[in-house]
Amino acid sequence: MKIKQLGSRPQTVFDGAFAPDAPGPVWETLEPVTIDQYPWLDKYPYRCRMEARLGMSENGLEVLLCALEEPIIAKETRWGGDVYLDSCMELFLMPFPETDKRYLNIEINPMGVAHVGCGEGRHGRTVHREPVEGMDIRAYHTSGFWALAFCVPNSLVSLHFGRPFKDSGLMRGNLYKCSGPALHEHYGCWNAVKSPAPDFHRPEYFADMLIEPKDR
Repeated sequence: MKIKQLGSRPQTVFDGAFAPDAPGPVWETLEPVTIDQYPWLDKYPYRCRMEARLGMSENGLEVLLCALEEPIIAKETRWGGDVYLDSCMELFLMPFPETDKRYLNIEINPMGVAHVGCGEGRHGRTVHREPVEGMDIRAYHTSGFWALAFCVPNSLVSLHFGRPFKDSGLMRGNLYKCSGPALHEHYGCWNAVKSPAPDFHRPEYFADMLIEPKDR
């Protein structure tokens, strides 16, 4: 995946005119990435289409996620709670893979409630129990699909890694779609995870995310 530099932050307007294939100025300049790998269909046969658009602004990594999913479920209201049991879209991101094997996991439900953590594996992660300043999460749902727009701010990356995003270069990560057993349980990935059971905390299956250099 190539992550373009943005001249300005996307101004997402979630209203009746918004559609996944017409997300508005700035977002439309970014090539959508499809999350369509479902490695565990034999046990969890439901699947839905999810798309992501990512670009780098002066604030950080700008993210737009859309899922063609109906119905949806959203019950978790606690930051740092079990949003993965709701309808959920997720970004796992390793900003500095050459020097630091820790990664952020950002999991968000249709109400815009997030689970944000940082660590090297599933266990012992630092989890944010309050909204993260600068993430600016916006959520939208209508008949047939739901969407999220948010920023992974430089301030969050600096807090955990001691420096902001690079101006250009390699990151690694994955994008996920899931929902728990209360609805149509499913587990989708951008880059396929080759584990016997659903497990998103598998950085060995992260894929390259290349930040393109700024225009000089």
